[in-house]
Formats: sequence, C-alpha cells, structure tokens
Amino acid sequence: MKRLHTLDYLRGTAALGIMIFHFLISSSYKFHAESFLGRVGIYGICVFYILSGLTLYYVYHDKLIATFPSVVEFLNRRISRIFPLLWLVTLVFIILSKSIPNLKVLLLNITGLFGFFAPRAYLSEGQWSIGNELVFYSLFPIILLTAIHKKILYYNFSFIVVLLFLVFTFSLLSPGINLANQWIIYINPFNQLFYFIAGIWIGKLFLNTTFALKEVLILSTLGLGLFIFWPSYGDPIHLVSGGTRLIFAISCILICFSVFKMPEIRIKSLHWLMSTLGEISYSVYLLHPLVFGELKNIIIKYNYEMPVIMEAILGIIIVLPLSYLVYRFYEKPFMNIMNKMFAFNSKSHMI
Repeated sequence: MKRLHTLDYLRGTAALGIMIFHFLISSSYKFHAESFLGRVGIYGICVFYILSGLTLYYVYHDKLIATFPSVVEFLNRRISRIFPLLWLVTLVFIILSKSIPNLKVLLLNITGLFGFFAPRAYLSEGQWSIGNELVFYSLFPIILLTAIHKKILYYNFSFIVVLLFLVFTFSLLSPGINLANQWIIYINPFNQLFYFIAGIWIGKLFLNTTFALKEVLILSTLGLGLFIFWPSYGDPIHLVSGGTRLIFAISCILICFSVFKMPEIRIKSLHWLMSTLGEISYSVYLLHPLVFGELKNIIIKYNYEMPVIMEAILGIIIVLPLSYLVYRFYEKPFMNIMNKMFAFNSKSHMI
C-alpha cells in the first residue's frame, strides 16, 4: 500500500505538541482547559488513536482474512512495531530510577499486558496509551472481519463502543473532581476505544471517496476552529467530560479526516521533515519523558539557572535527533529481525 504521508505529518505534529506540553507541565506550568497546549496535551493522544484505527484499516482492509495464519501475521507485525521500543524504555526507566519494580509490575510492562489487566501499572509517563493500543490491536481483527463479513455484529459492536464512551463521558467521569484524581478511570482502554473505532469508520466510509481540496480545507478549518475556540475553562476534566468532550471528539475526527484526504506537501525538504517526524513519533513520544526527567535532575544537581522555556528548547533539541537515531539504528533493525522471525513462525503454522 502507498504510505499515507499526510497522516505522518499529523502524527508527528501531535507528538511534538505533546512533548512541548509535557516539558512545560513538568516545570510547574499550569495548563487549564482554555489553553491550546492544554488541549493538545489531552487530545493529541486521542488523535494517535484515530490515526491508528484509520491506518490499520487502510493497510489491512483487503489483506486480513478470517484464517489463523493471517491473524497471527497481523499480530506479529504489531508486536514487532510496539515491543522493541517499549522494552528499551522500560529498561532505561529502571536504570534511571535506580529501583526495580515488583515482579508483577515488571512482567506487566515487559509483556504489555498492563493495558489489559492493570492500566495504572505502567512505569514511564506516556506508556499507558501504549497499553491501550495493544488492547485495540487485539480487537482489530475481530472488528475488521465483522465489518466485512458480519455487518450486523459490526454495527452492534460499534453501538456498544459509542454507548461505553457516553457512559464514561456523562457518568463515570465527574466534572466536579479534577482529572488527576480520576486518572485511573480516564486511562481505561474502554474509555478510549471510541477514538480507535472512529479511525476505522473514517477508513471504511471514505477510503475510496475523493474530495475537492476546497471541501477538505473547510472541514479542517471547522475541526481546528472547534478545537481552538470552543469554550472550556478550569481543570482539564472539563475537556473530557460532558457535552464538551463530544465537541472535541468531533473536532479530532474532522482534523484526522481532512488530513487523510489532503494532498501531500510538494516542497521536498518540508515533506521530508514532516514525514520523518511522523516516522519517529513513537520514539519522540516515549523517549521525551525520560530525557526531560534526566535533564531536570542534571540542572538541579549542578545548580544551573535556566529559564523554563530554555529547558524545554534544550530538551527538544536532545529528543529529536535522539529519537531519529533510536528509530534508525534500534527500532528498524529490531523490527526487521522480529518480522523475519515471526514470519518463519507464521509459515510453520500454515504448514
């Protein structure tokens, strides 16, 4: 399949925004629901989920079939993509923290099963969303195959996902309690599954539909306008509960859809920059909390006087090339090795 570079542009931009948000919030900046970066920090991850569902549908809608080897091949490729960096980050976190977690937590992080059984058991900041992704990947073959062969089951499943989203939004997440005190509820994979399914809906409904650039620009402007200007104030809980959450979910879906249908950048240097940022976005997302935490420790240890903005800039300057190197010389080789190994195992299953 032709790679959708426009989705890379958005994925990389979201990762960059989340990184800036985390750098500043770790330096005691307070981001409320009305701030643009505060909204990016919350909904950048939701954009990841939508892009994940959309990309998987785009790649596998005509490849994944209802056979054991086909499903195994899909899961093998997802494992090869997610686990090498997850293992590296887990190891680096343990080294930097100078403490070994208990055996249960360690095993949950090594296997990625914390998303299934204990969403709060992640070690490094940001890993919680990877646990959710692994839950979504496990459901994807069922969702896709029912969408193709058992449409009634697919519609029923979609209805249940929407219902769960509404239950979390209007009942389980209370606007009277700050988000930090409801974090375990918020990161529940069934609270986030709607966004992943929304990405699949976009692919299923509009994969082969062509839109004029004017129409795409109108939809993207509407999505961004809602995201930036929709009134919401106070603690971030007000962004993820009640009717406001529905508005922001719609804005994220519109943004992802419009980018999906938008033409690629024609300026080669800018295209390369944005595509590369998208390719290394997974590394950027998981490495930046470790880099910033260690940078803060060094600044405190040696009594450096540095403005918060300069700390953030320095952190970004370190993270971006580091992420590129990790992606190029660790993630890609490791993925190739695991893909070959799993491909061999898949063939043995076929025999």
